[in-house]
Amino acid sequence: MKRGLAACLVLLGAVVLDVGRNPAAGQEVRLQPRTDILQLVSQTSMIEPDGDLTMRVRVTGAPGGARVHVEVHNRVPTRSDFRATLTGKLSRTRVGAAVEVPAIPDASGIVVATVGTRDPQSALPSDAQHVRIGEGVYPVSVDLLSSSGSVLD
Repeated sequence: MKRGLAACLVLLGAVVLDVGRNPAAGQEVRLQPRTDILQLVSQTSMIEPDGDLTMRVRVTGAPGGARVHVEVHNRVPTRSDFRATLTGKLSRTRVGAAVEVPAIPDASGIVVATVGTRDPQSALPSDAQHVRIGEGVYPVSVDLLSSSGSVLD
């Protein structure tokens, strides 16, 4: 019997406020936060043992050198914890290594990020390139990082 692994995608975007001076008025001007650079297009909803989580993210207006940064977090044990992740409250620690891909979209504006997984009962060898997860719902955070590592969206 095949076991499926569920992945829950929680887009966590930090608010970035640029504060500059308006030279004409001599006042500070706050620019609007950029929360429109990343948009989830599709994702793998159920992951078979040793399968991949694949996400397609639309990237609009990312600066040169930006990267899409993906982290899988420990599974959520309760429905309350799950609901909290949907509001951006991510209390679970990261599982495995983060995955980063250049934020260079294809012709349709899409960046594909893939996270390989390993089932704890797998006969395949475990390595740093695969996140070890079992049954459950695992929150996934996706951020857009600048070339210097600052969170943009």
